[in-house]
Amino acid sequence: MLKALTCVLLFSAVSAHAEAAPAGMKEFNKTCPAKELCPRIEQAYQKCANQNSAPDCQDFVRLFRELLPLYDCQRPFDHSGGEDYIVPAVWLCDGRRGGGYPQEFESYAGLLSGLKSADAKKLFASKEFRNVLDGAVAEDYLDRSLQAEREMRGEPKGQALAFLEDRCENTGKGYVYAPIVRVSFLKQVGPWEPVTGSKEFNKWTVLERGRSVGQVASRDNEKYYRSMDVGAQQAGDLPETVFKGKRDLQFSGWAGCAVFKPVVLSAFEPKADKEGWKKVSTSIKLTEGIFSVIKQNVRELFRETDAGNVLFDYKIGDLYAAEQYSSNAKRNIVAFRFKPDSGAKDIVGESSEAFYWVSVSSGTAPQFLGAGLQLIDFADYDSDGATEFLFWLSGYNLDGYKIFWNGFKDSETFSWKYH
Repeated sequence: MLKALTCVLLFSAVSAHAEAAPAGMKEFNKTCPAKELCPRIEQAYQKCANQNSAPDCQDFVRLFRELLPLYDCQRPFDHSGGEDYIVPAVWLCDGRRGGGYPQEFESYAGLLSGLKSADAKKLFASKEFRNVLDGAVAEDYLDRSLQAEREMRGEPKGQALAFLEDRCENTGKGYVYAPIVRVSFLKQVGPWEPVTGSKEFNKWTVLERGRSVGQVASRDNEKYYRSMDVGAQQAGDLPETVFKGKRDLQFSGWAGCAVFKPVVLSAFEPKADKEGWKKVSTSIKLTEGIFSVIKQNVRELFRETDAGNVLFDYKIGDLYAAEQYSSNAKRNIVAFRFKPDSGAKDIVGESSEAFYWVSVSSGTAPQFLGAGLQLIDFADYDSDGATEFLFWLSGYNLDGYKIFWNGFKDSETFSWKYH
């Protein structure tokens, strides 16, 4: 049903991947090869798909490549608001079978994805192929094409994210520090997923705002003896300046000792972040709408009284905006905290100094992202053009990481317990 709806939307309006026609172009489909090549690629497709004929499959790949550019191709509905648009020639092949689903272009993409010849693999992994993907076809093949491109470059299968941690343990005679690499998230075909270590990944790029600042190697542990060791690998030699700042309690978690902020590691260096997120001065005010979202999600807070700790019915004036990050498109995420004089305490009676993150953007309802989260970094880690955010999370007998993507619509958590 979703694919069918996507197709309806795709063909009822100018596509997001169409381009405005060049100034002065008033006639269309003069050089567009669709009229000649669409029947030929359909014939090659049928023979390649049904007979697995090598010459026909080679012909199919060659014709597919020729149909990828825009030329001066235009469909009847590629005209909107006085503007003319041109589209990839292969899009004009749709509908020639008389309708039905899947249409021609999606069938061609599906066949291309499964062909084993070098030419087919090169085309499937190309930017030119990804440039023509849209709607349901993009949902099915964009990630797979990116993965194929990485494999052709000799990079690991998929993108993995890990964290270099300043691990500390209390021996009874003091704290002992030993850095570890904790493999946490993996993206292959489909969404990000939490993982518990992988021997496939042991060479890491050290990232800061998505840019490489060094390299780290790791070695997988054969066994995990404690739940707190999930995903942990032994860290190799580290660059001298890999940890920034000073050790403090901000990322101490359940262990409770001062540590450096975790450092993001990736299996390969991502592309530049296009959304332009950065830390800005706090300008978002705590409105009743934002407060209501926090109130709905943050309930188990207490306040000390003469009769002991009681549930804290906090008010809007007890909170303030502590941090704010904004994108080029003016989307925002804001961390709210309780004022020191509010007296707010968490479930175990500790002073509540947690950050309560909310996504706040014009025209959309505020979205609660989580409590007890500390922002580590953000970048376009999977090189899909959109930013992912990585947070440290900590709670009762619980530490871990959380990744947000797809405009904060999707998230996953990697965590561990201590007992």
